[in-house]
Amino acid sequence: MSQATEGLLQLPLPDSSLGDWWNSSLQGRSKKLKQRVASLMIYTAWNIWRERNRRIFEGIAALPTWVVNIIKQEVDLRNRACGGEELILVS
Repeated sequence: MSQATEGLLQLPLPDSSLGDWWNSSLQGRSKKLKQRVASLMIYTAWNIWRERNRRIFEGIAALPTWVVNIIKQEVDLRNRACGGEELILVS
């Protein structure tokens, strides 16, 4: 995750809550960088939630790399649609 986001996002520590991960990821960053990191975290959490629902309600399980690729695609789409500074460099 860190590599895909150029170090902006880190994996949460074991036994940490979503709130702990959120707060520690934003702590000590400028307002502009907090907005970028928060956006990436939202895209990440949303797509993990969607994958969870696919597994539970549709019985379909995707590989983690597929979920990461979906996140990258959505971020890329957002970057192209909104213009301005990119949230992440998609490789």
